[in-house]
Amino acid sequence: MPTTAEYQDIAAANRLQMFRMEYINKSQNAAAKMLGVPQSNLSYMESGKSPIRFDFIHKLVHEYKLNIDWLSTGHGDKISETPATTKILTDFNKVDLELHQLKKFVKMIELTQNHLIRLLEAQAKEIEALKKKIK
Repeated sequence: MPTTAEYQDIAAANRLQMFRMEYINKSQNAAAKMLGVPQSNLSYMESGKSPIRFDFIHKLVHEYKLNIDWLSTGHGDKISETPATTKILTDFNKVDLELHQLKKFVKMIELTQNHLIRLLEAQAKEIEALKKKIK
């Protein structure tokens, strides 16, 4: 299960590559540098071998005016000035942040639970030792 917000679809991966070649740079290596990602990550996203991260899509929307509807469905123009798409990405980022915080909270609960179990086991041993002394 992915730990961050991601979108994976081979058709979207192909559209990402098309968008990069048309609006960013024909060279994958140069585009990766411009986008601040390793070339291998961009290659994996464009080939569908790894999901397209929502924070990466967010960057394309803000810096290159990528139409997220076109990326996800293939419908409409590749470029969009519509701010509604940014709201969707912002909402996904908020959900991703909340998920990350919930995971931390669950981890804290697990650690606390494990600590309590160890304490109970230690007390059970002490009780058994005391029972043996009494007998």
